Amino acid sequence: KGVDLVEIQSNGLEQLVLVGRQQGYLTMSPVTDITVNLGDIINFRGLAGDPDGDTALTYLWNFGPAGSSTALAPGDVPFLTPGVHRITFVATDSRGLKDPTPAVRIVTVLPIIVSSIAPVSVISSPANNLVVKTGSVVSFSGYATDADNNVPLTYHWDFDGAAPNSALQNPGSVLFSRAGTYRVRFGSTDSMGLADTTPDTRYVTVVDVNTPLGNVAPNGVVTSPMTTTTLLTVGDTLLFTGIGVDPDSNRPVTYRWNFDGAAPNSADQTPGNVTFNRVGTYVVWFTVTDADGMSDPTPDLRIIVVSSRGSNNAPPNGTITSPVSDMTVGLGTTLAFSAVGSDPNGNVPLKYVWNFDGAAPNMLGANPGNIIFSRAGTYKISVTVVDALGLADPTPAERIITVTGPVVNLAPRGQIQSPFQDVTINIGDSVYFSAIGDDPDFNVPLTFTWDFGGGAPNMVGQRPGSIAFKAAGTYRVTMNVTDSLGMPDPLTDVRIINVVAVAPPNSPPVGMMIEPASNLTVTTTTLMHFIGYGSDPDGDIPLTYIWDFGGAIPNMEGQYAHNIVFPRAGTYTVRLLVADSRGLADPTPVTRVITVLGPPTPPNFPPNGTILTPASVVTINVGQSVYFTSIGTDPEGNVPLSYDWNFGGGAASSAMANPGNVTFNTAGTYFVRLTVTDSLGMPDPSPSLVTVNVINVGNTEPIGIIISPATNLTITKGTSLTFMGTGVDPDNNVPLTFLWSMGGVAADTNAQNPGSIKFSRSGTYKIRLYVTDSLGKADSTPELRIITVK
Repeated sequence: KGVDLVEIQSNGLEQLVLVGRQQGYLTMSPVTDITVNLGDIINFRGLAGDPDGDTALTYLWNFGPAGSSTALAPGDVPFLTPGVHRITFVATDSRGLKDPTPAVRIVTVLPIIVSSIAPVSVISSPANNLVVKTGSVVSFSGYATDADNNVPLTYHWDFDGAAPNSALQNPGSVLFSRAGTYRVRFGSTDSMGLADTTPDTRYVTVVDVNTPLGNVAPNGVVTSPMTTTTLLTVGDTLLFTGIGVDPDSNRPVTYRWNFDGAAPNSADQTPGNVTFNRVGTYVVWFTVTDADGMSDPTPDLRIIVVSSRGSNNAPPNGTITSPVSDMTVGLGTTLAFSAVGSDPNGNVPLKYVWNFDGAAPNMLGANPGNIIFSRAGTYKISVTVVDALGLADPTPAERIITVTGPVVNLAPRGQIQSPFQDVTINIGDSVYFSAIGDDPDFNVPLTFTWDFGGGAPNMVGQRPGSIAFKAAGTYRVTMNVTDSLGMPDPLTDVRIINVVAVAPPNSPPVGMMIEPASNLTVTTTTLMHFIGYGSDPDGDIPLTYIWDFGGAIPNMEGQYAHNIVFPRAGTYTVRLLVADSRGLADPTPVTRVITVLGPPTPPNFPPNGTILTPASVVTINVGQSVYFTSIGTDPEGNVPLSYDWNFGGGAASSAMANPGNVTFNTAGTYFVRLTVTDSLGMPDPSPSLVTVNVINVGNTEPIGIIISPATNLTITKGTSLTFMGTGVDPDNNVPLTFLWSMGGVAADTNAQNPGSIKFSRSGTYKIRLYVTDSLGKADSTPELRIITVK
């Protein structure tokens, strides 16, 4: 009597020593609190003893939403509801005396987490690398997609010094006036700040008329899978296809796929379906080599993350090691950033994704190094650690960096694109005006202001279009660009328009198509070269050339259009439009008919949709929620798939793949169906089905849990503590509401996680967490922390 209960730690199992007349009951499995994934199974076993020797004990396990059990060892219990669950084990002797301190385990069930995937950027025009002559104009356009739909996207074109960079999705015509080889890159950033790590690239080689051409490297593009990173489970199959083009037609090109050990390498252009049978992260490379042995200097790649089926994978944890705390710095300060990560399952190597909140480009790697903060503001910088199976840290480490100082706005840059040079015209003739602009700090939209020097009314707009000059004279046309903050370009671009009173006779030019010399029949991968020539009887040069590809690809300007691919089957009429320097066009443009043959349309097999959770019939109370998730597959890869959830009248339908928590407010039996349809409109002929039974029962009060601090503490004055809480409701009447009574150290708050609280005065503070469910039932025994401040 009077001797305390003693716990002895032995081989990872907690054992019990019974002393005197005290009772003790202790769960044996799991031995500690545990964190699992949605759908994982936990094995439960108990141990109980009675100091009076009563062996006729009864038992009660309460698993929250997972149910209950009266067995000493209930065995395997699946957890199908995300959240924090308080599991209790109580023993009662034959005289009705219960254990006054039931054994407790906290089971945290993580929802399905989809790691943020970077957007994918694609240059749609030009379709391939180009070789052009000095003075040529190339039309640029692009598009980007984001797998997790974090829109809107922002865009960035880098023209490698050949022209000002651009933040427009489609910069349009770009003039290449200097000889050289330019690497033009197009990237995008999603609304979460995650940037495309592999911007699409085109190489534009600009040569003088008399310069012989060397060998230009080929370019390979992976056409399936489209996204940079794909998440699979062991045994899944993925379709791989690619295309290769060579700017100077050194054919045939050869192909090499390197599957990083996941499958045998392949020399086929289309390896087809590849099965991944081992867990790991694989970098798949696609390299194209031309007939002269020159390889693509930037092989296209795809990252494939393969995880095990039904794995009990706990998430990794990341910590920012530099800087060690939030900071306030001056404008222009440089800070070094680094992080470390750990994974409880040893699923390495780890991947580090840094989000610099616009202060710098987002980066990959544990140590991005020195970052210069060149703009004032407050930046929430975070690092997310992802394990080798693709599971991300659900609570990324963060640093708040406040940058003080004046905001420096860099001036935009503008250039008159048309006309390219000064022009002489007749009275009444028109000149087409357009401009391009760019702002280094992306303060868009830009404003374009045109002053026509009295020859026509001034205008605002990027493309005033055709402007007629009705009086003879010399007009100084100026164009200036202003960013969205009012900063103008300090260098105004100018064109001189000479309008003459006497109109000389003007005969139209004559255009000829040198290549192709006749109509063609090609495939969707054939490279074509278009070369034009023109002459003007009046000598009104330079001539302008516009290629109209009949809708197969965007129109292009310039005498030459090299390495052109028509990506879609069909018949297209290509026209060469030639105009003289006074704007008079050839009235009978030369044409070629291009017939493009494509592969036959394959048969379309239906997709398959499966309801992942709940996995079986569910019985809930009125007002409770059921967590719904699914997976959809299509044998031909006709994605994206569309989802149609029909909740049988118990709730509104949903078009999301994973609707999450769905609340049923009326008693009844509901048959929930999921129908998946592929991108060609083919539905799953056998929709997945699950039954939800909704019954009227009483409401059990929720349970509030203070996560941090984990115990009562004694601290010194001036110390800060981080307060975090959570709650669980046995009836799943969510969402829960929270109220922290801060005991006078700070204002009471309804935040679930009040965060850092500084204790500035000595004394003893009692801090309580109150939790209330969605039906108004409150926790009658709020959890308490006593903080003693010395």
